[in-house]
Amino acid sequence: MSLFQHLFGRNRSEQYFIAIDVGSHAAVRSILFSENAHDRISLQKQHFELPRRDAHADIAPLVGEYLGRILFQYVKSIRAVPVQIVVGLGSSFAASDVRTVRRERPKPESAVEPKELRGILDGFMQTEAEQTINGEKHALAHLMPFQVTLDGYPIHAVSAETSGRVLEMQIFVTYVPSALWARLAGLRTLFGGIPIRFISNQAAIAAAMITLMNVSDAALVKIGARVTEVTLLAGGGVPLTGGFARGGDDITRAIAERLKSSDADAERIKRQLGTTELRADTLANVTGVVAGAVEQWLTDLVQFFKDNQRTILPDRVYLYGGGASLALLRQAITAKAWYHDLTFRERLTSALLVAEDIPGLKFRNAVSPVRGPEEVALAALIHRASH
Repeated sequence: MSLFQHLFGRNRSEQYFIAIDVGSHAAVRSILFSENAHDRISLQKQHFELPRRDAHADIAPLVGEYLGRILFQYVKSIRAVPVQIVVGLGSSFAASDVRTVRRERPKPESAVEPKELRGILDGFMQTEAEQTINGEKHALAHLMPFQVTLDGYPIHAVSAETSGRVLEMQIFVTYVPSALWARLAGLRTLFGGIPIRFISNQAAIAAAMITLMNVSDAALVKIGARVTEVTLLAGGGVPLTGGFARGGDDITRAIAERLKSSDADAERIKRQLGTTELRADTLANVTGVVAGAVEQWLTDLVQFFKDNQRTILPDRVYLYGGGASLALLRQAITAKAWYHDLTFRERLTSALLVAEDIPGLKFRNAVSPVRGPEEVALAALIHRASH
């Protein structure tokens, strides 16, 4: 029992949870909520923008310091240790990949046992605990199995009849730069020991789409500030995750250069496009450059699929993240047949994914504390924290 558990006790009918989204580069969203037999209640929610830095070595101390501070505030306010704390990491802070581990069974006629599946995960953690990515050492922060096949056929449970020769497990793995991971893992020692799990935001969202929304085939596209993250779902598995360095900030920068304005003013104008009536001269000045920036983003998206796609492109595309709020971008991906080089399909459907789409995200509060395309990751993390 930790120090705070000893001081404050654990025999409460109300349980507390914390979900934190350390998103694309600088935005940190967090929520403290409680659950009892009947209700889920939002107690506190915070949105904080970290100072912009270009290198992990510069941002790591800031992330660690802020997370420690917000955890202290939340724990102090409830005078209790949360049952679970889940921290989701965006691509600015973590490198994610999908690995397929193959194991030939020495006795294919025998039934598959759960310990064989655990053995695959344990073996991966032992042999792949560290990786060098782009010349920088990374530590394994999280792994999540998405699909298991036996002789090429998906299995969802094991029984006495589940036998075969070759087991394959599709694993979503998340690595964090070692310097940052040392600070993040150190948070577990706060207050004498608190339960913290770290997970890729993309993994959390993919799992929510498959298990909660029954979406087994789709392209999930998160348009962040500097990076666009892409995850493919296929047959209930995740064959691909990755991204490319272009996002909403590139559109903001194009507007700022065209108007010779500050980034703050350009960001305000960008967010008003398609939703608010701008002055005619302002609209005329920015429409062309925004269309050009959106076209470049779409070109990069197509190139990402060409470089990485190993399965048929699904017929549904979900857009989320702050950049997905831009009406002109959503219109471009809907109106243009950008996918013809990638699939034989005549038509792809695209939709805006918002936090409210995640099933089970109900609070007793009159207004839901988690809303919009920017908070999809936080919604998925709330589900993982309380399950």
